[in-house]
Amino acid sequence: MKDIPLAGLLQKFMHLLDLRVRYRIEGESMQPVLRDGDEVLVDEKARVGIGDVVIARHPFKESVEMAKRITAIDANGKFFLVGDNSDESTDSRTFGPVSLECIKGKVVARLK
Repeated sequence: MKDIPLAGLLQKFMHLLDLRVRYRIEGESMQPVLRDGDEVLVDEKARVGIGDVVIARHPFKESVEMAKRITAIDANGKFFLVGDNSDESTDSRTFGPVSLECIKGKVVARLK
C-alpha cells in the first residue's frame, strides 16, 4: 500500500500556481493512509494506475466525490476503486468499476 507523502515546497508552490487542487478528506474509508479532515493536493493531469489514490466522482451520485485507491483496471479501461479501510468504504465492490471520466485526479501529497 503506497503512502501519501507530506507536501513539500514544490507541491505547495504548484498549488499556488493552480497546478494542484486542494481537497478535504471526509470519512474513514482511506484509513490509515488518509484520515477524516486531512487535506490533500491533487494533480488533475497526472496519469493514474494501479496503487494510486485518486479523487473520483461517485458514478451514481454526481455531487459526491471520494478518495479511493485503484486496485485494478479491467479490459474495457474501467477502474476498480477500493477504500483502504474496507469495513468503512463504499466503493467498486458496491457500485462497480468506473470510467476515466469519473476520476478527478491523483492524490500527490498531504497537507499538515
